[in-house]
Amino acid sequence: MAEQGRSRRIEPAEPGGEAICLLSAEGAGHRRVPIDRLLEHGEFVATANGYEARLPRTEDAWRLANMFVEEEAACCPSFAFEVHEREGAVVMLAGHPDVGG
Repeated sequence: MAEQGRSRRIEPAEPGGEAICLLSAEGAGHRRVPIDRLLEHGEFVATANGYEARLPRTEDAWRLANMFVEEEAACCPSFAFEVHEREGAVVMLAGHPDVGG
């Protein structure tokens, strides 16, 4: 049986809105968790609805993933975001509202 842990979902602020990112280049420089920092710890893959990231299941990865999705939700209002602990990984999903299927 798969080991499940914590789970979090952030609903889109503008469901059905245009799939655009409102983050400016200046804003990107002030992020608490830049994408490069997450990439150092795991891997990202494109999905049909957006993207998925898998990080090692550690407290630090859980914290980083949650900070990242909070920032992403602020600049990508038409996307939903999820963070789950499962099977030794922190799994982060982002994309259209049905992201988690």
